[in-house]
Amino acid sequence: MVDTSDVPSAKAGASVAAHYVMLFSQYARDNTLFLSTAATHPPGMNWSYYAFSRSKVWGHDDNTIQRWYEIEMKKIGPTRDVLALVDDPDATYH
Repeated sequence: MVDTSDVPSAKAGASVAAHYVMLFSQYARDNTLFLSTAATHPPGMNWSYYAFSRSKVWGHDDNTIQRWYEIEMKKIGPTRDVLALVDDPDATYH
């Protein structure tokens, strides 16, 4: 597992995370997860996460992965629901 949670929840953060994932995916196993977390409301009590597997990111460019991050950041940011998304088709099929 590679944690990409410490990037800002903005377009620049998604870009940094995408580049980071591209670099590390070259050396990762197929079952490696690139994980990001976000606190649900109230903050600190419950956490949501989304992750992309190396097998899903392999062969995609930085811009595609950045778009996936942006979709997932929007999805988990405004909700009070605890979400656990891995290779979420809402993001990865765009």
